[in-house]
Amino acid sequence: MPIQAACPEGVAACNDSTSISGLVPLFPVAVLLAFVLAWPVSIFLPRRPLVGWLLAAIGAAGYIVFAAGPVLTVAIAFAVGVIGIALALGRRASAAVSGTPPSRT
Repeated sequence: MPIQAACPEGVAACNDSTSISGLVPLFPVAVLLAFVLAWPVSIFLPRRPLVGWLLAAIGAAGYIVFAAGPVLTVAIAFAVGVIGIALALGRRASAAVSGTPPSRT
């Protein structure tokens, strides 16, 4: 198949290749950075593992999906992931009062 068959009629050259954003290979670094940033924030947030890991997964998916888009959308997805990790790792309610044993409810 000649290359002209891949392009619309009347166009000399077209972009028929796909590529990925440079941020996608940096995803593992972004995850480590999210954990590092979430650790001090988790001191101030209550522990909500279900909501936290759900937000972390949404943030990770948003990072991958929006990596080729504007930087603001990637930053928002990253922030959602950081908040999610902080909620998942947050302090327990009994840790707020020192000397109180954890509740069994």
